[in-house]
Amino acid sequence: GTVFLQIGANGGVKLNAAQVDNGSFDNCGDVVLTVSPDTFTCAQIGIQPVVLTVNDFSPLSGNDTCHTTVVVQDNIHPVVNCPTNIVISAGANCQTNASAIAGLAMTMQPNGSALSGAGQYEDNCGVTTINYLLTGSNFTGAASGTYPVPNTVNFKKGLTPVTYTFIDGVGNSTACSFNVNVEDLLAPTTANCPSPAPVNANTGGC
Repeated sequence: GTVFLQIGANGGVKLNAAQVDNGSFDNCGDVVLTVSPDTFTCAQIGIQPVVLTVNDFSPLSGNDTCHTTVVVQDNIHPVVNCPTNIVISAGANCQTNASAIAGLAMTMQPNGSALSGAGQYEDNCGVTTINYLLTGSNFTGAASGTYPVPNTVNFKKGLTPVTYTFIDGVGNSTACSFNVNVEDLLAPTTANCPSPAPVNANTGGC
């Protein structure tokens, strides 16, 4: 049957000659099996040709080869530490521009490293696309698109759920969601307050 090889968390997979052997033998004893290539990476996802070599190490009989294929697959989904819920003060016009919210940022980590904080992600073969989705009515601008959330998006006072979807090169995906909560944290400011009216002391009596 078809041999399927799964790319591991380190971005590679090794093929054992026995996986593509179908009962090779020699009339005079044991044989040694080798296969080439025997190592595959994310760059080789799909059907790959391999050559199985069977050798009895006899100087007279030599060896025999068999040409076949294997299927290299990546079934590992991106790993994501979602941003934490964001609370931020409303700016001008009681809203905050996406470019001013540092918590919306995501950071790619090296493959195989442990994620140590919020807003980090990794994938054994690399994330190729991140999409964002905003729900609710407390924002202006595009509700969805490609990360990062553009500076044409403004978050209005209130709660806006945000969903990021991380997709690798073969379509494995992971989604995570968090909230952006814009609050009115600034005290009101008076403007053009009139000066106090002068008061004259009464020196002439009633």
